[in-house]
This record gives sequence, C-alpha cells and structure tokens, in this order.
Amino acid sequence: MTDRRCGASMHRNMFRGKQCPHCRRVMEQYSKKLQPTWDHVVPRSKGGKKTQVCCQECNAIKSDMMPEEWVEYMALFPGWWLMTKRERRRRTKAWNHARHQRRQGSPPPVPVVVPPELVFGRT
Repeated sequence: MTDRRCGASMHRNMFRGKQCPHCRRVMEQYSKKLQPTWDHVVPRSKGGKKTQVCCQECNAIKSDMMPEEWVEYMALFPGWWLMTKRERRRRTKAWNHARHQRRQGSPPPVPVVVPPELVFGRT
C-alpha cells in the first residue's frame, strides 16, 4: 500500500526552484514560507477541485478567497508578501469587512468630507 502523501511530496519536489504563480518568488523545499504546496484555485470549501502549486505563504494568505477576490487583494495591496503579519492581519481584516458588506448587497459607506474651515492646524 502506498502513502498518498509521499507521492504528493515527490510531485511537489518537481516545483523546487520554480516561481510561485502569485508572488513570483522562487519556491524552495526546505523554506517554511516558500515551500511548494497544493492550492485549490477555487477553495475546496466552495466546491473547487482544480489545484495549482504555489508557495506556502501565498496559500496561507489566499485562504478561502475566490480567484477574483484574490486578484483584487493582490492589486489592492502591492507587495503584500512583504508586509508583516500584524500589518497584513490589520489590512486583511478591513478588506474582509468591506468584502462581506459587498456580498450582503449593502452600499459602501459614504466617505466623510470635512470642510476646510473645520480643519484645525492648517495655514
């Protein structure tokens, strides 16, 4: 009887030294962040079956985002893989809140415009 994980691991070894399709960094077998992993293009929780290989960090950040949400996230936060965990968590939390509101059909919040005469400290 063969272990499926062993076969998957051997298959992932083929991607060592190749670029991650998301962040374009070179994947390395013994790097915790850049280790090649299987990522579901459409999350498994949403019925996805098709997989691709990307680095561990991109897979963790992408989490359960749909492909169009992931593209929006990458465009909104250029250099997202360089952010600290704390900064990424803060920004992602705000982005997820806005994303959830869009899904619910509520209109985006109206930006607050403060008249210049009410702003103190301006010369």
